[in-house]
Amino acid sequence: MVAYTAENASVNYGKICSVFQKLRLLLPNMIKGNCHCHTVHNAARHAQKLVSNDVQSFVLEVYHAYLLSQILLMLKNALNIFDALKVYF
Repeated sequence: MVAYTAENASVNYGKICSVFQKLRLLLPNMIKGNCHCHTVHNAARHAQKLVSNDVQSFVLEVYHAYLLSQILLMLKNALNIFDALKVYF
């Protein structure tokens, strides 16, 4: 399996005279694998239209949920250590 990935410029993926077309003459089963950065950017841009524009609130909610879970995990670990220390007292 051979794949060619490059920026989505016409010099790379044009229909008539492009790098992809010239390589495909040599390797007819080659797969087109567009630029991954552009693919992710386009997906994020279109997804943003579907979500609310308040991205800052969303990021803060995720951050606080993660922070709270980490604090609870540290508290649980501290309590487990404390239980282990009870043997010595």
